Amino acid sequence: MRKVFKFKHSLTIVVALLLSFVFSQLVSAFTEELTIIPERNVLVIHQYSAEHAYQDLFNQGLRESFEADARYFYNFSYEYLEIDQMPHDAVYLEKAVELFAYKMKHSNWQPDIVVASDGVSDWLLKHKDHLFGDIPIVACAPGYAGKSTIPIDYFTDHYLLPGQDSFAENYQLILDLLPDTENIYVVLGNSYEEQNLLTLAKEEAEVFKDKVTFVYMNRRNNADMLSTLRNAPPRSAVLFSRWLTDIDGESFIPSRYLTYVASTIDIPVFVTQQQFTNKGVVGGYVYDISLLGADAGTMAIELLDGVETSSFTNEERYHHYIFDERALKHWNIDSRRLPADSIVLFTEKNFWQEHGDVVVIVGVILALETGLIIDLIYSNRRRVKAEADLLLLNESLENIVEQRTLELQRANAQLEELNRRLDHTARIDPLTGLSNRRHMDERLKEELQLLKRRGHEFSIMIIDIDDFKTVNDNLGHMVGDRVLQQVADVLRENVRKYDVVSRWGGEEFLLLFPALKECDALARADALRAEVEN
Repeated sequence: MRKVFKFKHSLTIVVALLLSFVFSQLVSAFTEELTIIPERNVLVIHQYSAEHAYQDLFNQGLRESFEADARYFYNFSYEYLEIDQMPHDAVYLEKAVELFAYKMKHSNWQPDIVVASDGVSDWLLKHKDHLFGDIPIVACAPGYAGKSTIPIDYFTDHYLLPGQDSFAENYQLILDLLPDTENIYVVLGNSYEEQNLLTLAKEEAEVFKDKVTFVYMNRRNNADMLSTLRNAPPRSAVLFSRWLTDIDGESFIPSRYLTYVASTIDIPVFVTQQQFTNKGVVGGYVYDISLLGADAGTMAIELLDGVETSSFTNEERYHHYIFDERALKHWNIDSRRLPADSIVLFTEKNFWQEHGDVVVIVGVILALETGLIIDLIYSNRRRVKAEADLLLLNESLENIVEQRTLELQRANAQLEELNRRLDHTARIDPLTGLSNRRHMDERLKEELQLLKRRGHEFSIMIIDIDDFKTVNDNLGHMVGDRVLQQVADVLRENVRKYDVVSRWGGEEFLLLFPALKECDALARADALRAEVEN
């Protein structure tokens, strides 16, 4: 009887301690809720689509800097302008600005500061005052010259100059880890950004040209690039910087595409950026954009506090060595050859190293719960019926929510299809299927801007069908329409993919040939006339 009494007495003490701990936590939480923390709003602008993984890393570093400041509660809003989807569509860019401006004007949520992760393009700079007014801006200028023709300090006095891909360090790393390497395939696409990086990659390869052969993939389409890597000879390696756009203009999401590439080729792949390190690759000396985001957050906090911002310029700390243990084993790379400060992911641990803390915690919990288990059994029986009733109610609510969600999805799909049809109708001549006069006007303005800014030549041709009125008068308008359609087909089939053929009016057609000089345009015009004549 004494032993039973001692056990119950000890159990009572344990239960009392647990209740005391829970009560103290509840009081602490309630006190924190009553404390009013001032709020600040942060607008983060990304110029590209949300699918690009590097933007998640930037957001992560940015939020960590703001969350470390306990004086305020920071609210975040993210804008992905998706310029990479239609970079040359002036109408889309203007509509994107109009939508952004509308949201800024009518939203109850107004930013205290703006952070731009991708620098600034010409079109965003043009609308700076209209969009942001006096709101302070922190911007990150690309270290590889970017697309903007206007210096970053025209956009804001508060900016960072981030790091960029380190090619020389990765070339040396490949030769250190795989000394027998004879060929390095450098994967870079053909976009403007990648062309600038290619120049850097080639410059830094000069030191190694006597040790290894470099093969650059920028002047290939996607199929040719994959075929080249799959048929690479032994003693080869890949350095993947990015693959945004191939020579045919096809666009890709590099972080997604790399997973596919690494799984379909039989040579080791090294990378230059942090977001690629978990894609089945060996690793490399990578640029960690989360650190850039952290610096942008620090600068923004200083700016909000009225402190003169310190400069951040291409610091070496943005880079570190990261490797995947699984890939190192697959390619028989000795981890002892790695640089001293390397980070190795997915390393294998023994059971106690991996689960020791969990085992201890579970043991303590089981010891405490053993004394309470009997009481919980009786309490559980009383809750069964209430839980069953609650489950039925939840199922009913879930069905209602699911039905409303499906209705909303259908309505959104119909609206998207209607918008697509309206845009198509507004730009296409219904008889010939060619671009209409409105679309040609927009393209001519774009080419004229390129001519003024960069001196890019272009040619235009106007085509008129001789004696077309005679066809309509003698054979009827249906035959005349068929003649217009056949001429349109001939013109469409005998121009380049990026040339624009439009119906200008009646039996007149207007053709736009970007980058076509006058001497070549005359020959092209005669060739088109001959095709129509045939």
